[in-house]
Amino acid sequence: MQFLFDVSRHLRRLIRTTPTGIDRVDAAYIRLLPDLAGEVTFVAKMPGFNGLRRVDRLLPSAAYSAGQGLDVEKDRIYTELADYLAMPAWPSERGCRRLAETDRAEPSAARVAFTGMRQVFGTRDLPLSLRGSVYLNTSHSGLENTLKIQEMRRRGARIVAMLHDLIPVDFPEFCREGEAAKHHRRMLSLLQHADLIIANSAYSRDRFAAWLATVAPRGELRPAAPPIVVVPLAVENEFLTRDALRPPPSPIPYFVCLGTIEARKNHALLLLLWRRLAEKLGAACPRLVLVGRRGWKVDQVLDLLTHAAPLARHVVEVADLSDPAVASLIAGAHGLVQPSLVEGFGLPILEANALGVPVIASDIPAHREVAELAGHHGISLVDPIDLPQWMGAVTALASDRFELSTRVALPSWRDHVRQALDVVRDHFGPANSSAHATPKNNLASTRPV
Repeated sequence: MQFLFDVSRHLRRLIRTTPTGIDRVDAAYIRLLPDLAGEVTFVAKMPGFNGLRRVDRLLPSAAYSAGQGLDVEKDRIYTELADYLAMPAWPSERGCRRLAETDRAEPSAARVAFTGMRQVFGTRDLPLSLRGSVYLNTSHSGLENTLKIQEMRRRGARIVAMLHDLIPVDFPEFCREGEAAKHHRRMLSLLQHADLIIANSAYSRDRFAAWLATVAPRGELRPAAPPIVVVPLAVENEFLTRDALRPPPSPIPYFVCLGTIEARKNHALLLLLWRRLAEKLGAACPRLVLVGRRGWKVDQVLDLLTHAAPLARHVVEVADLSDPAVASLIAGAHGLVQPSLVEGFGLPILEANALGVPVIASDIPAHREVAELAGHHGISLVDPIDLPQWMGAVTALASDRFELSTRVALPSWRDHVRQALDVVRDHFGPANSSAHATPKNNLASTRPV
């Protein structure tokens, strides 16, 4: 079985130092598929070309963005952060200090794609017949391009995609303008053309089922959904080898919040909480390290970070850290705090748990699943809008740092990719693999329940 793995998103994001959750998934598959899947061809949609093209000689070193594998001592941002955390007291400033590669220009997606194309030494057309191949997309990227997916099916490829979430459809208020309609087209593309969907969580699977119920009005024929199998995400090696990490020394306890600064991540609650803690505890207030790039619809949060002087002595914002730096930072924390209002999974919780670091996270469906994967050890789930409960949980952890004595063995990315490949092979086994991929019938003969 030949796999055609889509690296379009990966090529566009090569310049990013700190990968997002979806970036990590793409990177893991790029790194591991050649070893675990056997015959693999990397494909991508390139500006200036129609359809997908074969990407030749994708370098293993490109399987992460520029900062991956970097020694933390050579990570300038991490060094600056470690020096800042080592200070017994932070200076009074107008707003919270921000450490990031702010001097680096952000190229357009097209220019990054063309740069990536040169880095992988060119592309070429795919064969006309893709019979016996499986097109695999783990990023959502390009799924809204129905013509591209239809063309892959017409040429004989089976379509497998990973479902990360339906947040743009369910919660458009948290997303960029136009993202809800775009994600709706992605889901329609999966519904109409996918042979198999791999969901990162039961929550994502269930939200897809709920969305499916809205596609056809009650009383009409409902589109038939492809099979959906849940394969939970995994943990990077950096988070599985604590002894190799170099946590920063800090005379003041600190907490870490990891993730893009966007509305659904609920950073506003944390900043309000830390302002209350500063008023209550003064110099004994723990520190908060916000790790992530700035996103969208967070004007209030950015105003607080920029202009709230009472927070400046206790909160720091950091972006562009390498994975080893993020792992080292979390390893030295009193806890990870993740107050998201909605998630498709909750990877930072698993990563902190793998390091033996306690977690305070919002009590939402995806986080409950992740807590169950970790055996509920050291993970406290709190209502994401209950400020007093958050204050009590943070205050308790700040007063007494401890490392989890009991931990569940968490899956590595090799475990995850192997499981996903087993699911694909089982689905397209001898009973199914002989049949040629044909256009799907979009309507089932069953009525909605």
